[in-house]
Amino acid sequence: MTHGKIKFVMLLLFSFYLGFFTFGALEPSLNSATPFFKAVGSPFPSGQAKKSDLLSTLQSSVTDFQFRVLYNDKNYSIKHDSILREMELATQALTKNQVSLSLFPEMGSSRITWLKKNEPVEIISRRGAWVRVKTEKKQIGYLLTSDLEANPKDVGHFTNLITTPVFQHPRDKSSVLFQLAPLTQLKLIKIVGHFGYFKTQSHSGYIPLSQVIGRSDFAEWGWNQTIKKWQNISYRNGSQLVVKGEVNRIPLGEFTAFRGQKNSAIVTKAQNSVGLGARVQIEEAMAYKWNESYLKGHGLVWWKTDLTDKKIDKNKISTKELLQKKLTAMSFDSKRKKGLASAGGIYQTLDGKNWSKLDFFGQQDWPVLIHPTGVWFVGSYKSSDEGESFQPYLKWSEIVKKMQGQHPHRRMPFLKVVDLISMNSLSVKIKIDTGSQLAMLQGDAITNDWKIVP
Repeated sequence: MTHGKIKFVMLLLFSFYLGFFTFGALEPSLNSATPFFKAVGSPFPSGQAKKSDLLSTLQSSVTDFQFRVLYNDKNYSIKHDSILREMELATQALTKNQVSLSLFPEMGSSRITWLKKNEPVEIISRRGAWVRVKTEKKQIGYLLTSDLEANPKDVGHFTNLITTPVFQHPRDKSSVLFQLAPLTQLKLIKIVGHFGYFKTQSHSGYIPLSQVIGRSDFAEWGWNQTIKKWQNISYRNGSQLVVKGEVNRIPLGEFTAFRGQKNSAIVTKAQNSVGLGARVQIEEAMAYKWNESYLKGHGLVWWKTDLTDKKIDKNKISTKELLQKKLTAMSFDSKRKKGLASAGGIYQTLDGKNWSKLDFFGQQDWPVLIHPTGVWFVGSYKSSDEGESFQPYLKWSEIVKKMQGQHPHRRMPFLKVVDLISMNSLSVKIKIDTGSQLAMLQGDAITNDWKIVP
């Protein structure tokens, strides 16, 4: 990255930082004034009281899960049961991080065991923001849906947003067998024309595929079993998928695995100026504990505590602090407010405000790139989970053979990635310094197949 480009990105990022900077609230002490409300979820407080007074007359508590979402460039708070995510359509899942398998579906429940990152689980049932799961060791317990991601190999099930007619035959003028209630779980048995033959727990029949939602509607990538290749999906149109770079639409039935768009959701209950069926981007998961207490002169009132983990991370720095360092490379996804920076070590941001240093790279400076496919590159390593883990993607022995070509004795004192360039929605170029020459590789961002280019 040239000095001029770095300076421009720094100015752009600094402006972004100023626009989103907010001061965090301190946890109130027992004697501090705590707002109270008339009901759970009330937007405006009715007054304030000492926290000690509220605790001394505590009657009951309930947990409220919400999401802060982005819709039409504006932020909204939406209840957890008012949006549909890819995970709500999954039957098999993987843990995002190390998580506690709980005995009951409630915060602070007794722990059954710890589950490692990427541990597979089977989803048995759902209860609000929780899912009851079975592990490979046959242990059964509860996890928060937000702690899981759909297993790519799981085609999942379908559902409907509104009351939907189920037909006897795959024809528009066929007789209607019954009406499906919204958000019914549907298992796709087969596809006939633009209809799908679905089964519920007690019924079966034909439904137009345009009237249901499945995992393919959240997919960014799909595995085409016919050609044995991952394809970049734009959207689904009935029984066909529109794939980037392809002229013809491809039948849905050819896809047997999906990789979803990060944090994508569909609204199932219109609220806060966001209509039914609107697509939103989840910015943050929030959890509040609403407590009911008795206050003299007010009767029963509600007050809340934030259950979201917001512990201070000593390894985090602000955007302002990052810009004071010697910045050598940066890549930024402005839509998701996520980025990578190289400045005496590799830093990442997931909110556009705070930057965490990735210990994996020590003090090394490497070129960085956030590719349109969602793959993150740092030098000769890449991440498919937005920086949670990195793996090497270059087999240096094979690269050396390709670069030596007809000169097998050509000396290469060292090999180092010195630049990463996004070419289009799929490919990336990698500039390599061998100590005696520069070479350029180009390949697919997801696969690890590279070729030498001029």
